[in-house]
Amino acid sequence: MNGAFSGMIERRLQTNPEKVQSLAPNERMFSLETNISQQQAAIAATALPQLSPETTPTRDAKPIRFLVTIFILTRILIYVTAYFGMNLFSFYDHPSDYKEAGWPGSQEQMMLIETEMLETKVPIRKTFMTADTFAYVNMAESGYDNYKIDEPHPPANWVFFPMFPLAMRAVMEITPSSLDPIAIGLILSNLFLLAAMIFFYKIAILRGLKDMHARIVVCLLLIAPAALFFAVPYTESLFLMLALGAVYFSMTRNWLPAFLLAGLTTVTRNVGAVIFLYTFCSMLLHKGIWRFHWRDWRLLLYVLLGCVPLASYLGYMKWLTGDFLAPLNEQINWGRHTTLPFVSYIRYLKHPYFGTSSGWENGLISFAIATAVLLVFIAYALVKRGKLFKSGQELLLYGTGLLLVIIPFSSGEHLASIPRYMTVCFPFYLYLVEMLRRQLTAVAGYALFSFMFHFIFIIGYFNRYLFVF
Repeated sequence: MNGAFSGMIERRLQTNPEKVQSLAPNERMFSLETNISQQQAAIAATALPQLSPETTPTRDAKPIRFLVTIFILTRILIYVTAYFGMNLFSFYDHPSDYKEAGWPGSQEQMMLIETEMLETKVPIRKTFMTADTFAYVNMAESGYDNYKIDEPHPPANWVFFPMFPLAMRAVMEITPSSLDPIAIGLILSNLFLLAAMIFFYKIAILRGLKDMHARIVVCLLLIAPAALFFAVPYTESLFLMLALGAVYFSMTRNWLPAFLLAGLTTVTRNVGAVIFLYTFCSMLLHKGIWRFHWRDWRLLLYVLLGCVPLASYLGYMKWLTGDFLAPLNEQINWGRHTTLPFVSYIRYLKHPYFGTSSGWENGLISFAIATAVLLVFIAYALVKRGKLFKSGQELLLYGTGLLLVIIPFSSGEHLASIPRYMTVCFPFYLYLVEMLRRQLTAVAGYALFSFMFHFIFIIGYFNRYLFVF
């Protein structure tokens, strides 16, 4: 290599012999070495891929500081909103106290509101114990219900996937017994969210978004209508962290952590299988479906390792209940069953309604949020069709996002819990910002729309309104 460079430089020097002869011997050698270094640097620069700062994950501490700051601020916002909501609005599960209005001739009643600060309600341990939280805490403490599937039994907790309770249990084993399981669940959910935010920011940068736009993507996630569930003992934060971690490591071709995280998503939520499928297909697209060689045994080992969590879980279900698919077959006892996709959405279009007598569903809110998500996916396919259909990886991510929407819409004829399920559909936030990066006013309009429901969900959660769950 050095001989080739020397020949190149010699030919260049021969084009200007007067200048060469005027140099002293030591100056000639220095000139020759300098030119060789310049030529090597030039060829090396052309050989390496040119990555712009916008498409390279930054190691600057400023984005991390921003993410931590916005994380803390949104936690404070949730707590403050919950405090005012609990003291200014009535609770769904018990009646408020009332008094006469007090003005002459009026027989109206007014809700009593505490006048003393020390008498006001505050969000404490028991206020976080709602709906699915009871199941996760019980599973962390006592495990799964011990029934056989073919014998009469009440709705069993087999429908809840084990990863989040196992994480709680692991922390309970290494911390003092005085630490409350609810507190452990709260801490874990918020730590998982912070890790998910970092992964999400890095994914946005890898997709070519500028730092400012990547920050907007993360902020939209934090103010999503049902983003409250990232802050309470639910599976949303854990699933999002694992899913985004698997996607990030797939994008950076780090397949061992990608498959390990993807495997864990399969025992966190039922849509975890979608993330595992994404990881597997991403590897195939990168490697080439027909290009596997015996040297690729490590990749096959990673795939098998990713299958271990789900195989272990279903094997345990077989041992406990007598049915490998007990988590799916038990759904009917919880009022859910598999339907064609979007049956509930079409049903709402035919017969719009505000809420249900059971209180578990607010049709208008669920419909509005679901429509926003669907419109973004449709618009992205139209506006970015050139980019979308020219890249297998792009099409794979789009299909993953669609499945994260379709599967929740295939589990019943109602819209209950749809806003919560849509919250973890992370491609939605990416596509929204990628389409509207030059129309930030439109992004701000969606943020206001989202923020409005965000407040409603916070107040509804702590005041026990069932439709938020």
